[in-house]
Amino acid sequence: AKFERMAEDRETRELGLRGLYVEARRLGADEAARQYAERAAEDAPYLPWAAQATLEYRCRAGRWDDAIRLLDQQKVANVIEKKQAERWKAVLLTAKAGERLEGDPKGARDDALAALKHAKDLVPAAVIAAKGLSSRRQYPPRRVRSRQRLEAVAASGDRPGLCSRPQR
Repeated sequence: AKFERMAEDRETRELGLRGLYVEARRLGADEAARQYAERAAEDAPYLPWAAQATLEYRCRAGRWDDAIRLLDQQKVANVIEKKQAERWKAVLLTAKAGERLEGDPKGARDDALAALKHAKDLVPAAVIAAKGLSSRRQYPPRRVRSRQRLEAVAASGDRPGLCSRPQR
């Protein structure tokens, strides 16, 4: 009851929500904990505990756009470094692309290409982009571009087998 009163008071809201979140986690009430973290993150994206918990919950639920929006808010609030935010955004875009690949190869391709703009060496994004570019619905020049993208990612790190042709 004490934390609930604190969460309702503007002056102590953040502390009250933290207390409610910790108690809910301790009791195994995951849905309640998620709601407290989400509420805190929406009100104050600069709170590391709330933002981290909310990112985790949103990722588990496949709410990629919401997770990306929160990440962008954290970056603006200087909660996380720009370089780290860019990498995480690339990972989130790649996860979103992976989910879309079967039903929407063009959308998956676009998300994967956006991910590569944030992290040029992210192999899963390059693979998804290549699959999206080389789907049966694409024209042959896109297949060439998909290979070029994979080759660029392979050249950026130690992934020599990524674009090699199988031995016969």
